Amino acid sequence: MDPHEASSSVDRRFKLLEDEIKVQKDMVNRLMDSEPSVDRRLRLLEDKVKLFKLEDKVDLLATFDSNTAKGEDASLVHVLNDSSDEVHPFPVMIEDDSAPVKKRAKKKRKKKMKRGASTEVATWGSGRRVFTKLIVGLVPIALLFSLALGQGGIIKIKETSPLRKYLATLKSDSTKREDEGIAAQTPSLLRKQQSQKTADHARLMQSNDTQSLNPIIPSTASSVPPASDSRPPSSPSMIPSTSSPLSISSSSALTQQTCQVADKETCGCANVLFDDYRGTINVSEENGEACIPWDSDMITNFYGFSLPTIFPDHGLVENYCRNPGRLNEKAGCISAGISENGDNEHFCDVPICDPCSCMPECGTPNIEACGCPSFLQAETCCGDALDVASCKCGYLKEACSKSLASGSTDFCDLAGEACCEASGAPYCQCNMFEQMCSENPSDIICGLAADKCCPRIDPATHDNFVWGDEVICKCEFYTYVSNVLGFGRETQLLRCAESKRVQNQSANRKLGEKTKLENLYKDTKGQYWFNNEGWETDSEYCNWYGVKCNNDNFLVELKLRKNNLTGTSCWRCRLDFEDLITLDLAQNQIELTNSSGLLYNRKMEYVDLAENICSGHVDVLQFPALKYFNVSHNRFTSAGFKRFNLAYNTIRNVDLSSNYIALDASEIFLNIPPTLEYLSLSNNNIGGFLQEKFPRLHFAMANTSVSGPLPDFPNTAPQLRYLDLGNNRLTGTIPADIFKLGDLSVLNLAGNNLEQSIPSAIGDLSQLRFLNLSSNSLSQTIPIKLAKLKDVIEMFDLSSNTLTGIIPVEIGSFNGDVLLSGNSLVTPAPLDLCFSEGFDRINDVMMCPPERNALREFYYSTKGQEWTESTNWISQYKSHCSWYGVSCDDSNKTVTLDLRSNSLSGKLSEGIGVLRSIRHLDLGDNDLKGSIPTEIGLLSKLSYLRLSYNKFIRTMPREFQELSQLEFIHLHGNSISGMIPFPQDAQALANQASFISDCGVPSMFEQTLRCENCTMCCNSQNECFPTEPTELQKSGFVGYLDFTWAFFLGLIGGCCILHLASFMYGEYQDRVRARSMNILPSALPRVADGERDNKYALDAIGNDSVYMFFLGTSWWGWGFALTTLTCQIAILYVFVLGSEFDLTNDISDLVYTFRCPKDTDSCGDTSDLDWRGWLAFAILMGAHLLKDMINGSKMIVLSAKKRHSTHKRLRFFFGGMFLIFTSLFALFVTSIYNKAIATSNTSIIENAVIVLFVTDLDEMLFRVLMSINPRWVSKDETETGDTGRLDVLTIENKEMKGRLDVLTIENKETKDSLNQMQLEMEKLRGVIERMQERAGRAETPLVETDGGGAGKGANYATAEDEGSDGDVKDAAG
Repeated sequence: MDPHEASSSVDRRFKLLEDEIKVQKDMVNRLMDSEPSVDRRLRLLEDKVKLFKLEDKVDLLATFDSNTAKGEDASLVHVLNDSSDEVHPFPVMIEDDSAPVKKRAKKKRKKKMKRGASTEVATWGSGRRVFTKLIVGLVPIALLFSLALGQGGIIKIKETSPLRKYLATLKSDSTKREDEGIAAQTPSLLRKQQSQKTADHARLMQSNDTQSLNPIIPSTASSVPPASDSRPPSSPSMIPSTSSPLSISSSSALTQQTCQVADKETCGCANVLFDDYRGTINVSEENGEACIPWDSDMITNFYGFSLPTIFPDHGLVENYCRNPGRLNEKAGCISAGISENGDNEHFCDVPICDPCSCMPECGTPNIEACGCPSFLQAETCCGDALDVASCKCGYLKEACSKSLASGSTDFCDLAGEACCEASGAPYCQCNMFEQMCSENPSDIICGLAADKCCPRIDPATHDNFVWGDEVICKCEFYTYVSNVLGFGRETQLLRCAESKRVQNQSANRKLGEKTKLENLYKDTKGQYWFNNEGWETDSEYCNWYGVKCNNDNFLVELKLRKNNLTGTSCWRCRLDFEDLITLDLAQNQIELTNSSGLLYNRKMEYVDLAENICSGHVDVLQFPALKYFNVSHNRFTSAGFKRFNLAYNTIRNVDLSSNYIALDASEIFLNIPPTLEYLSLSNNNIGGFLQEKFPRLHFAMANTSVSGPLPDFPNTAPQLRYLDLGNNRLTGTIPADIFKLGDLSVLNLAGNNLEQSIPSAIGDLSQLRFLNLSSNSLSQTIPIKLAKLKDVIEMFDLSSNTLTGIIPVEIGSFNGDVLLSGNSLVTPAPLDLCFSEGFDRINDVMMCPPERNALREFYYSTKGQEWTESTNWISQYKSHCSWYGVSCDDSNKTVTLDLRSNSLSGKLSEGIGVLRSIRHLDLGDNDLKGSIPTEIGLLSKLSYLRLSYNKFIRTMPREFQELSQLEFIHLHGNSISGMIPFPQDAQALANQASFISDCGVPSMFEQTLRCENCTMCCNSQNECFPTEPTELQKSGFVGYLDFTWAFFLGLIGGCCILHLASFMYGEYQDRVRARSMNILPSALPRVADGERDNKYALDAIGNDSVYMFFLGTSWWGWGFALTTLTCQIAILYVFVLGSEFDLTNDISDLVYTFRCPKDTDSCGDTSDLDWRGWLAFAILMGAHLLKDMINGSKMIVLSAKKRHSTHKRLRFFFGGMFLIFTSLFALFVTSIYNKAIATSNTSIIENAVIVLFVTDLDEMLFRVLMSINPRWVSKDETETGDTGRLDVLTIENKEMKGRLDVLTIENKETKDSLNQMQLEMEKLRGVIERMQERAGRAETPLVETDGGGAGKGANYATAEDEGSDGDVKDAAG
């Protein structure tokens, strides 16, 4: 074809595609709006799709032409970037059945084709480049759109493919948990798939053995695929790079180890199935076809997942060959071509790395002969481990072992550092390599162990209690290797050390020992020792305090225990005494941090440095002949045993308790000597699991942090006599064959996590004196067989477990302490056990309530065997809450004891005070005698107390006032005397029957029982009356007598008020009358009628009463009337005293109307008085006294009249006041007296009549006077009449004078009015004259014509005015 025509054809095709893009874009938008699922799938295609280089993709043009010829409805929207070789497509796949839309698109294409003929044609090279860019991007994206819209795909993967199986499983899981991330589920599925690839991995490893061990092992197959017409040649980027391998070096300060690391950009490790490969090979090994990108939509839609999302850390970028999750045998990819397996999965030709440079998967053993893979694991896999040191230790030990097998010590120093990093024990590496030497002795490993166990240490600077002589240590080590392991040729070192020791024995040995002791004295501040006898003298040192020598006068014993030795630095001396056997420096303040000076004491058997302040590490077996070693209560942080030490076969007793040792138990028990009988590790920070090696007789490891199962002591240490593992974290069960420990005397397993039941075999330990199983999780019941220990047990502690059931009765016979708290045992405990002083729950209100013991005492003191009812009392197991008459709260504390009318006798026991929670105590209607115990004051919660109708005597205890919660108290019916105390802060008493005692009268005692707070008092006749205050007392008055004085004052005040009101009212009426009469009130005429007023007053006060004398002027009459009034008041006063509510006063006539029966808590009123009696009383009193009260009021009103003289007005006032007073006072007295003694409707009337008889005393005395001498009365009446008439005349005279004054005032007022009128007339005349003058000036002609008439008129007016004035003046005169 001509190039020009080809260019025109390309341009036309380009324009046609642009037109179709616009049409399809509109359809895409509408489809997205209507199909959300399509929208979601299309959004997945927004990622950039990179195109291959143009020259490699020209042949795709034919593919595009063939697709167009097939008529596929596919279009692409894309953006071309002319500045780069990349095309950024946005693919869209549309299916639209709308006919109008297709027609419009077809028309637009035809128009474009017509206009294409006139378009400027580009050159062939330019047109080919643009068109090729377009086609290269369109073809794969069109295929992806077909997959996105469900039109089928071109990828074909077998269902047996590991990748497809894995993704199918993942897809089924994701449908169940759509909201969970897919990546979070990947690890577990990967592990499942990895387990299926074990055989493939082994096969690959076998094939690797035939290849060279270079960092990169190239394959025989070429990595560049052969050329083919159907595909372009491979890009240079597909060939693996040949960069040099990496290396990883350790950061150890002791050694520098370097391992080559596989270059993951150029090769893959076969041990991980090439999962670590990150190179750029991207073609199939079979046919060389290019791989499809892992994030392409074609792969994503086929599998249903985005593979880079599923495998985010497996390098799935671009289209490079990978093996994600090790799901295949080697690295591969997905290509458009069909592989030999018949699908699109292809393997890639990735080179194999050197196995020694490949790190196995974390946690996988190193199967190679070299140590580098394990070293790489240690450097890579332990970064996120919980215990980094332990993680590295495992890998590096494996690396060290492989290096030792090949004859080198590579990685061994690193392994020692890592394994002992957390330990902190100086001998940790020694133990590790010594164990390796024992397991596989060789010159290399044993030499390494000797170097680790016997390092070269400077004694002057080292701060640990360890070996300081390398020669001696190695001599002992190689002796052990030779004698025990049968290996080694270094026994001459032992002879060397022995010869050195012999050479040190010089002739000056004795002088040297003294010098060393003197240095000891100086270093430990001997001048402050408690006893330094001989130490400051030049005498023989064998005579010094604490020093003992042998027959040769050499030191064999140094004992300075508790002698105030102090030291703050390392010793300057070397305490290498040749014959020293015993060293006792315990209980001082020695800060020994270096024991190098003690190494040459080859005969030392006894070392006691307890209770000092030594620190660092302690090597227990450093003295060859050691038997006893005690460094307890110091500050050591680590300790241990070395198997090669000579003391390993001599030591018997070791005490390392109460230090700061923080090691794993395995490190301490690793080399435990077989001769050890006593070992104490208590009170340290030791952790880990207990081993199976223990001392023979005594083992104490309490208060540490060891965990794990409880060891099988009955079979591993059957001779144990002392076992103390308290307060640890041990688990498991107590062995059932514990009876094998027949000599065991102490067993302490407290404070652990032991479970299940307590074996009954413990009862067979006949020597057991101390048993402590507290603070565990032991369950079920207490074995009855444990009762066999009753004769030997001193401590029996099963507290703080989950034991259930009842406590065996036999436990109550134990002589020692019995501790059972913190369990779920059935309550209460046996009664006998509750009497044991060693029982820890003796004060437990649930297990062994003290109330039960108190009630037992109460039972016997009140002769319980004679009770009417005593069900369940004194039972061994039944709670006292089930005893008859006893009730308890939820905590089994006694709250009620009700034994009313139950034939109790004897005395009330003092143990009643133990019932601290009791609220209700009813012992009424029994035959209890004696006094009430003072312990009753301890019942602080008592609210109900009923001791009535017994035979209690003497006084109430003073402690009774402590019962502040009392609300109900019945003490009547006894013989209690004195005073009943009552708390001031007691609860308010609810009703009249709340507090009853024998405080009433008559009493059987001379002094009545005093009870200020009682609500009801009873007398000796069992009659009662409430003590509640009366309404009068509630008002603030003490009693009726106190109120009487207020009554008097109130009555006088009322009379005065009435008088004042009457007077004011009279004044008001006078002003009204004066105003109507236009006169002053004082000028009003006073009409006095003395006879009438006197008669009115006499009628009001009574003509037949001596009170009439109050109206007269006779002094004897007034005296007689006042005497009569006084007598009446005195008689009524007696009734007032008899009405007082004083239950302790015999003078009171108060009637006790209440009865309090024995069988009830309430009291009843026996009075029959009701409202009808009070109504009759009111009628009777009103009819008799109302007249006097009215007449008295009238007389007070009469006393306010001005028409009477002052003296007479005073007589009227007093007469009326006395009349009212006697009437109202009689009414008051009758009312209160009836309230006190009236018990029926008839008795209230009787009492009223008696009082009314007293009110008639004035009339009866008047009749007596009339009988004696009537003239006394007549004379007084005459005097009263004369005095009345004189008063009337006096008043009339005053009235006349007042009227005269009024007339004078009126005359004066009239004169003033006339003068005022005259002034007004003069003013008026002046006005008229001025008016006339003005009028005359206006009418002058008229005046002249009528001058004479006018003048006459004026003169006449003037004369008339003058006449008027004269008349006025005359009138005024």
